[in-house]
Amino acid sequence: MKAPSIYRAAVVGVVVCSCTQEAAGFTAAAPRAASRRGRAQAATSALRNAPTSSGCGLSGIASRAACRGPAPLFMDSSSYSGEYPSRRGLVFPTDKEEGWFDSASVGSPRVHRYYHDEGNRWVMWYHGQDTEWNKEGKGVMNVGTGRIGRAESTDGLTWRRTAGQMAMSSVLDKNTEQWWGFDTAHVGLGDVNLGASSRVATESSVYFMYYFGGDYEETDVQAEFGLSNPVVCGDSNAPPKGVRMRIGVALSQDGLNWCRVEGEHPTGACVDVGGSGEWDRLFVGWPVVINHMEKEFRMYYHALDPDTKKFRVGMATSQDGLAWEKKGPVFDGGPEGSFDERGAGRRRIVMHKGVYHMVYEGVDKDGVHALGLATSKDGIKWERHSDQPIFERSPPGSGAWDAGGVSNPEIVETDGGMWYLYYSGYPEKKEGGEGEGAGVFGNSAIGVAVAVGDDLTKWTRLET
Repeated sequence: MKAPSIYRAAVVGVVVCSCTQEAAGFTAAAPRAASRRGRAQAATSALRNAPTSSGCGLSGIASRAACRGPAPLFMDSSSYSGEYPSRRGLVFPTDKEEGWFDSASVGSPRVHRYYHDEGNRWVMWYHGQDTEWNKEGKGVMNVGTGRIGRAESTDGLTWRRTAGQMAMSSVLDKNTEQWWGFDTAHVGLGDVNLGASSRVATESSVYFMYYFGGDYEETDVQAEFGLSNPVVCGDSNAPPKGVRMRIGVALSQDGLNWCRVEGEHPTGACVDVGGSGEWDRLFVGWPVVINHMEKEFRMYYHALDPDTKKFRVGMATSQDGLAWEKKGPVFDGGPEGSFDERGAGRRRIVMHKGVYHMVYEGVDKDGVHALGLATSKDGIKWERHSDQPIFERSPPGSGAWDAGGVSNPEIVETDGGMWYLYYSGYPEKKEGGEGEGAGVFGNSAIGVAVAVGDDLTKWTRLET
């Protein structure tokens, strides 16, 4: 059975949004459904039957001094105001312009390349934090999330930020309208999918943003799960807030103005944390979504398993892209001594020559983050390429902008059999200085490496 045509219709009237329809380019409204499932079905119906309407075509905080505690399993990032000895590979640093949401850090790039008669157009969505987030997010777990933004490029290398309509020029802010929402404290970017085609933006295209976020509930990770509490923003001795992250969906006709879709969970999430004893009971986050064989949508997300103390990748399926059913963990990294012995986290999955390729972030015994590769014929059973990473941080001690670690991979095929690997990178911490320890803390910016041909295991940083 083919997947519903939800990704091939224009959004005209979706009534489950927490913003105005006009804000997301919507022009009509339908009667509000009685239940959350009913509202999801109403959204699906509106998407299927809508007439065509016109439409246009972890990050960090200002200073580690105010943050507390070691975070051996959680990766956070803090800003850096100096110059790096090496900027090799760096294509998207933080914006130092006052008033922008990403003046301190950027990360989690999601890049689309569109073909037009007048030339290529590249669009990148990402999340970031501003220099005041340390005060605004006091007590909130710092994993680089904050607000979500957008940038454009003609070549995928030189980027121009696009001002959104939300706070501090973001395109999706934390939820300030619904106090009961799952995403009132911070939001982070998981994935963005274009309905009609991943490469051709049309007037009837619908963008689906899969994001995640946390609220102001306190969670004592150490007391409840026996794990180290993550670093928080601000000078706070209370248990961290925003830890129990959940996954949500937002829709847009232009990729710039977004409208949240209320999910089935009481908080509005479409994917909830697991119940007592389940592997993903601490949080669910960083979702990526694929259309598997035109039969179903698959979401891959990750969580930190309190029992194994490893990051694991889980899968959920959907027929409409809105209501999801969990299928359990499908990947959890490598054995002792490997670069990913503490698990697998953020990832990007692409189909290449009939095989799924997953470039993923692994964590070693020292907490250093690097990128690995796994392949699968069915998207369920995955085979790791090696115990060694395919892409790792710049040499320790080099002073490079990404000598602390690399994370958050995104891969895009370009012309001439060339691939771009976008990633988040952050510098080492100075011994005896702010936030000691490599591979755990550091400010985040976005870089790119290139591979030529069919071998997705050999990547070279671009000279910038």
